[in-house]
Amino acid sequence: MISVQPSRVRPSGRVATPSDKTPTARTETFAAPIDGWVTNENLALQGTTTALVLDNFWPTATGVEPRGGSEFRVSVPGAVRSIFEYRGGETPVFFAATDTAIYEFLPETPTGATLTNPEVSGQTSGSYIQLETQTDGGSYLTVVNGADHLQIYDGTDWQQVTDVSEPFSITGVDTRRLAHVWSYNNRQFYIERGSLNAWYLGINSVAGPAERLPLTGIFRRGGSLLFGASWSDDSGDDSSDRCVFVTDRGEFAVYQGDPSSAATWQFAGVYDIGTPLGPDAALAVGGDLIIATQTGLIPVSAAVQKDVGELELVALSRPIGNEWRRTAQLTGFGTPWRVEKWAERNMALVVPPMDAGAEPQAFVVNLETRAWARFLGWSMNDLRVLAGQLHFGGEDGRLLRGDTGGTDDGAVVSCSLCWAFTHLGAPGAFKTAHSMRGVFRHTTPFVAKLSVTTDYRTGFPTAPNSLQGQNGVATKWDVAAWDAASWAATNTDWSVSEKWEAVSGQGYALAAQLQVTSGATTKLGCELISVDLVFTTGDTVV
Repeated sequence: MISVQPSRVRPSGRVATPSDKTPTARTETFAAPIDGWVTNENLALQGTTTALVLDNFWPTATGVEPRGGSEFRVSVPGAVRSIFEYRGGETPVFFAATDTAIYEFLPETPTGATLTNPEVSGQTSGSYIQLETQTDGGSYLTVVNGADHLQIYDGTDWQQVTDVSEPFSITGVDTRRLAHVWSYNNRQFYIERGSLNAWYLGINSVAGPAERLPLTGIFRRGGSLLFGASWSDDSGDDSSDRCVFVTDRGEFAVYQGDPSSAATWQFAGVYDIGTPLGPDAALAVGGDLIIATQTGLIPVSAAVQKDVGELELVALSRPIGNEWRRTAQLTGFGTPWRVEKWAERNMALVVPPMDAGAEPQAFVVNLETRAWARFLGWSMNDLRVLAGQLHFGGEDGRLLRGDTGGTDDGAVVSCSLCWAFTHLGAPGAFKTAHSMRGVFRHTTPFVAKLSVTTDYRTGFPTAPNSLQGQNGVATKWDVAAWDAASWAATNTDWSVSEKWEAVSGQGYALAAQLQVTSGATTKLGCELISVDLVFTTGDTVV
């Protein structure tokens, strides 16, 4: 039992009044914010399982857990611009591109290696769009950047493709003008840089005659084509598949059928979706095509049915809509964003361009629960899932593996969570926080700090020290050990930990806060279940 003493002493002989009575301690439980980071709701009405801040935490279906760290993989002599993978061989082959060259590394390439011998050199841009295509002759990786000749990789060698090159050549178009590539109905399609022209090859072909598909006059706002993609009403590859052409002015055209046959190539319409945030800022989720725009992550299936002014209501990114728009305005709509789906983790990452001097950030969403969070500290010019593992690279030429280990290449990871504010069932009453208890399940030691903030001001105390000692041995947190018990008979690897600690905070609306510091060599196996807050209330203001 927690006893709270009155803060005032009544003078002798006075009749007791309500304000003189001993305050009654109450306890409020805050479940882990499994609905994630939310920025688009009124601060006084936000849900109890949402968070105002969710930095370097990952929301699961049952709780929230610290994200993993990042580990150095390889480096290249220049800023990393693109990362891609060839999957057609017995083992995958990975590539990292700088402004002037493409470098290869393999799963067995030693960690920490410096890649100095390029597979492709003499390039003028490293911003590649890639597509792997399977044909009767094998599997081929095609990359284009809109500045240099198209390149093809056959699993062994790279070849620059022109109209006279061998063994592969493409005629009808200068391949230096091809800025985007995708597949639709077993054909490769391309976008011609700075135009409203698309091009396509023969069925199951990676070379040969290219046919022009002019879209001049289709779009009301003009501009030029930015990218294209396949879109389906379901996850299958059937007659419902459509070909989507997206412009830099925020319109997209939808076609269906065989472009080589006037009888079957059908135009479905032109629709508004908002200004897209780059040529590589789209992903497929559940058969739908989701495009990152200045408004948010918008499903194409919704854009064909609704006015552009209504699309924010159906955006996948709606919970963080305010922060999304603010970031888009600060970074500018002309600088490309990056979007990547990590199917193995059921995660999608959206990476805005980095502001000079600002901490790099990525917006991340759990594709199962649609809950958002923010990862800080990962410098990502480009990111790609290679052989099921997230990789990213930055201006320093270093490629790292993400969500692995317990540190960011040796630096501790600070995780911060602030729940939504609440009046704790007593609107208008002044409240004083006294103590909190966190309840976690875990498989590894961890460090946590609980605190309270008040009256819609978010601010954290100094983060706790890392649990990892200088000699690599886990150290105790404070002077009191966590109480621990087995999680369940069927989950003997888990333990449940809980501990009360004193907190302070006074105000009319309170929000619980949690900080966890990861500094171990391995990823923290730790998931928050809930926290309990003990508080007292004063008189209600009338």
